[in-house]
Amino acid sequence: MILYAGRLHPEKGLLQLINGWGGIPHELTREWTLRLIGPWREEEGGGGLSFLKQIKQEISKCRNRVEIVDPVFDRKALKKEMRTARIFVYPSLAEKGETFGLAVLEAMSCGCVPVVSDLPCFSDFINFGVEGFCLERLPGDNFSETIVETLLETLKISDFKMQQLATASWKRAKQFEIEKVSVRYLEDFASMI
Repeated sequence: MILYAGRLHPEKGLLQLINGWGGIPHELTREWTLRLIGPWREEEGGGGLSFLKQIKQEISKCRNRVEIVDPVFDRKALKKEMRTARIFVYPSLAEKGETFGLAVLEAMSCGCVPVVSDLPCFSDFINFGVEGFCLERLPGDNFSETIVETLLETLKISDFKMQQLATASWKRAKQFEIEKVSVRYLEDFASMI
């Protein structure tokens, strides 16, 4: 499974993701499902009913398997979803809206290999090529095509290499556990005094 978990909102690049997923040859995706989990209602931070309809319309044109799952707000249930996925995709277009990328880090802590857009917040905790992959957005490029190319590269890697990436991703996420981060904060505060 390839998982996206987050708000179903236009700034998250979901239409481009579905379009790109549909552009991958079915021979490579036949055993894979793209699963989207998240709130679509505006009061929950989603893009609203009209955007949900756009997502469903894009899915209807997609020849590869896509599922939309109701939002999961229970932490244990969300972790269970993340543990069943091999890849966590987060194609955010929100250049000023992403602060840290907590959903990606949580997925990494469950052993998911991250595939994320090239927003600076993600490079703070992902070494691309070591722990995950980057969806590089270049001026004038079609982001859906970038998604196709990157997912093709990801799906073609061996099970052994995928496991290496997942292990590296999990180890990197461990560096951001609350106990370790709080020590770093205290060290930063002490250096200011």
